[in-house]
Amino acid sequence: MSCIAGDGSTFAEALETASTWATGPHDKSNWLVPDCILVGGWPYRLPRGRGSPGETAEEGRSKLSSILTAGTRTFVTLTEPRELRGKPYAWGAFKSEAEAQFAALHGPRRQAMRLGRELRFLQCPMPDGGVTSDEQLARLLAAILQELSQDRALYVHCYGGHGRAGIVSEACSACSSACPPRTRWPRSTCCTASAWTAGWAARGSSPTARAAAAGRAGRRAGRAVPGAARPRPAGAARAAPAAGGRGAAPGGRRRGRGGRQRRRARGGHRGGRQR
Repeated sequence: MSCIAGDGSTFAEALETASTWATGPHDKSNWLVPDCILVGGWPYRLPRGRGSPGETAEEGRSKLSSILTAGTRTFVTLTEPRELRGKPYAWGAFKSEAEAQFAALHGPRRQAMRLGRELRFLQCPMPDGGVTSDEQLARLLAAILQELSQDRALYVHCYGGHGRAGIVSEACSACSSACPPRTRWPRSTCCTASAWTAGWAARGSSPTARAAAAGRAGRRAGRAVPGAARPRPAGAARAAPAAGGRGAAPGGRRRGRGGRQRRRARGGHRGGRQR
């Protein structure tokens, strides 16, 4: 593989110098693309357990500050909602602290929004040691590509920064037609979200989903696709009920059975005549 970086170095040469450009702002983070995609573990305070001795509130704030100072504008969270138990460690506490520190760095949220520098959060919960569905991953990657097209640096993280974060970051890297390891992704190399998600939709697990996706693609291309539902011509009326069928009446009117039952309950017909 000879992915060429912006300075003319090959992919193998970039790997040899990875210790200089891939080191992240804290000990559980690394740059996939410098100043663009940062991958790592939980960005705030960690509780004791799961291989961690635990972190103090000051250590959690310091870790989060290093991530924000590195230029992060969007957090991509892959942990499950209740994966971190305890109010000081939960996602709500992390979000509040991140917004407070970001405001201290870049001013109030309204001012940051005017400058296009507001802090954003993307969430796609995945079980630890597992993955999500193809459809959810496609939507997440489409959102990530949209963030990258706006020149926003991302921090993709799970709990430890090894499994889920690595899967999503490498899938995001595969979505680009060029992935230089030492330069930013140009906006022109990021594939469009609509085209990319359409490709994932065509890989649906059911034959019905595949036929529907093929039918939509064929209609856009102006050709018929076997097995796909054909659209009804514009202006074509729906078929009228067969003459003499249930609910049909002379003159095209449909008469239900409700009025007949009510008349029978009153003991007479429309004119009130008793049987």
